[in-house]
Amino acid sequence: MWRMAWIVSHVNSMVAAEKSTPQSSGAMPLSGGWVLMQSRSAPGRRFYYNDRTGETCWERPA
Repeated sequence: MWRMAWIVSHVNSMVAAEKSTPQSSGAMPLSGGWVLMQSRSAPGRRFYYNDRTGETCWERPA
C-alpha cells in the first residue's frame, strides 16, 4: 500500500514539474516572453508559450 502511495506522489510531482518547465528543442524566442514550442501531445504541431505568464496558444500572439 505505501508503495502505491509513493508512486502516485512521485508521478504527481513529475507532472507538476513538467507543466511548470516546458521542454522543447529549438524553441524560438519572440517578443513579450513568448516562445514557439513543439507540441508533445500533437506531434508535428507547434504552439506558443509565454514563459513569463505560463499562457499558451496555438495562434501567434500579437
